[in-house]
Amino acid sequence: MNVILIGGGKTAYFLARQFLGKGFRVTIITRDPVEAQWLSERIRALVILGEGSDPSLLEEAGARRAEVVVALTPYDQDNLVACQLARQMYGVPRTVAMVNDPENEPIFLRLGVSVAFSASHIMANLIEQKMGFEEITNLIPVAEGRVNLTKDQ
Repeated sequence: MNVILIGGGKTAYFLARQFLGKGFRVTIITRDPVEAQWLSERIRALVILGEGSDPSLLEEAGARRAEVVVALTPYDQDNLVACQLARQMYGVPRTVAMVNDPENEPIFLRLGVSVAFSASHIMANLIEQKMGFEEITNLIPVAEGRVNLTKDQ
């Protein structure tokens, strides 16, 4: 599988490592020259310096052969444009975008991004779910502990 990561930092580094470990071909586009150097010294991926929303750089990164483009920059507008270009110009079947402002998530999905996720939205949901679980008391374990009768406090 061919994957293009747009953006850098630890998130791109760890995703690239994970994908490379599964035998995927990974290309990273980052606008930060220091980050590009750091990434290229640590992982076996093609690292391209520049803007991931630049059509010529997407072409250079192999967007025509990519199955997935993942946009991870801290700028929602760049992530959206990169995903739209990948899908519309290069026919990338799956685009994934990090959405920094949770209110933008529905817009990304309406505009054709396959998967849009907001880290702050995910964190808020996890916290809310955890708070709900603390109010549940286990009463009776049934079926060798695989099922519990519970009471909401």
